[in-house]
Amino acid sequence: MDLAVLGDGFEFEKTVESLTASGHKVTYIGPFLEGDENKQDFARRIGAEIVTDHSSLLVCGCKDILMISYPKLIQRHELDSANFYNIHCALLPRFRGFHGLIWAIINGENEVGYTLHLVDEGVDSGDILHQSALEVLEDDDIGTLKNKINQRIFNEIGPVFTAYEQGAIIPRVQDAKKAIIVSRRRPEDGKIDWNWPSRRIFNFVRALTPPELPGAFTYCRGEKLVIQKAHYVGGPEYFAGTGKVMEIVEGNVLVKCGDGLLELNGVVWRGETLPAGEVLSTIGLQLG
Repeated sequence: MDLAVLGDGFEFEKTVESLTASGHKVTYIGPFLEGDENKQDFARRIGAEIVTDHSSLLVCGCKDILMISYPKLIQRHELDSANFYNIHCALLPRFRGFHGLIWAIINGENEVGYTLHLVDEGVDSGDILHQSALEVLEDDDIGTLKNKINQRIFNEIGPVFTAYEQGAIIPRVQDAKKAIIVSRRRPEDGKIDWNWPSRRIFNFVRALTPPELPGAFTYCRGEKLVIQKAHYVGGPEYFAGTGKVMEIVEGNVLVKCGDGLLELNGVVWRGETLPAGEVLSTIGLQLG
């Protein structure tokens, strides 16, 4: 099968590598921005041409276009000109829209993964060709889960397109009643509200863990403090002032949340990654 692939990041490269390893021909890749030498080198390695966006592919007459981490929406008249496919890093119909994986982690999903689907006029609402789910472990964060999903993509996407080309896969309509639609996140959305339950803050921190993302943050003595790593400890619920340092144990810091305590293990302070206890060294210190 001849395909053009549009996208960015490690997941884009894994997608292309999976297709070529399964005998598919990747004829074009993009989008290309001037000066992007990495994509130029990648195109040379696989023998593909580079295009600026999906509109260029339609001019070239491409009939099968796969997208992953490609932000532009496809217009109705463009859908009539080619078959568009999309890899979305969420288990549709849950978490349609931008940053589906991040929102899934924030919302405490027990499973995450990716969906290969046909593109229609909606947002991530087209018929499903394939889904791959994996369990979210307690020590997972956005980085580990992205790596696991990328490996699944590399192992599966090429064979899935082979099966689809052979007629072995029947597209499945999404259940719109089960849809969850989410929006694009920005760095300023990462501020922690210490009135939230501790489990929610724990999920919030691991969904935004640096260096994959800028990180969940709070303020300490008027300066921004990014939480690098936290640990959910559970324990009894009780009422007390939130956002206060309650205990320091072997470099780890227990902070009061809306229900109970959350253990902070690592922070980024003034550009340096440090044990939480080195920065938050005073009982009763207020964060927020």
